[in-house]
Amino acid sequence: MAQGLKELFGTSATQEDGVIQIKLNDFVDTNGTPYLNDPLTATPAQAATAWLAWLHHSTKEKTDENSQPIQDKTQAIVAQDNFTIKTYETRDGQSQIRNNFDFAIYTIDTSSFDPDNVV
Repeated sequence: MAQGLKELFGTSATQEDGVIQIKLNDFVDTNGTPYLNDPLTATPAQAATAWLAWLHHSTKEKTDENSQPIQDKTQAIVAQDNFTIKTYETRDGQSQIRNNFDFAIYTIDTSSFDPDNVV
């Protein structure tokens, strides 16, 4: 079944007149713990990161009883496992950790990437 609004933006997501409205409280980890300590004071970067982290675990392929992935050709966005260990970097004199979130985005066969062509 194709991914719907709630599968991609959270259970409270709504779409009307070209506007998608989300609730940051929807973005929880696999244990149900909210990613954001206080959604009311979250910065835009924190809100986007909470959504990406949630989207990454919520769009992983389901697995069968043998832990093999169940491929669903109707899923446009599929999180990919990233085997990169934490990468420590110094950016502008500050030590930071780089975290990677990888996704495969499936489209019909065209010569260039076009969001209008996702499956």
